[in-house]
Amino acid sequence: MGVKVYTFKNNHGQSLDHVGNELADWLLSNHNFSIKKKEWENNNTYLVHVNKSGFFRSIAGLVFEYKIELSATDSSVVASIDDGDIRKQLAAAGVALFVAWPVLVTAGVGMYASGDFVKDIHSKIERILA
Repeated sequence: MGVKVYTFKNNHGQSLDHVGNELADWLLSNHNFSIKKKEWENNNTYLVHVNKSGFFRSIAGLVFEYKIELSATDSSVVASIDDGDIRKQLAAAGVALFVAWPVLVTAGVGMYASGDFVKDIHSKIERILA
């Protein structure tokens, strides 16, 4: 949980718009995320902010939120991936402790899946830039 920063070689000179749009389309179509923001910030950073939530997802601790900031250097793209606020999963775990222990299991799965999905985002950015 937290912010992870990755640097990718950009040998083909792809624009941040292209990388951000491809990434957002992949998250939307393949993983059913909602796009909260997809825009330029400060003319040098492209932001893709997505989430997957809902009432039952909140109770089960399966709310996912990612804020991906893309910036460019001479020959590389730097991606900062923030996988959201751990408090959502901890709140579900607290509710589960008193209400329904099976929800505690799904909250744990949600915490693991949220962190593990960052690897998928990393791989997708690599494929876009390849």
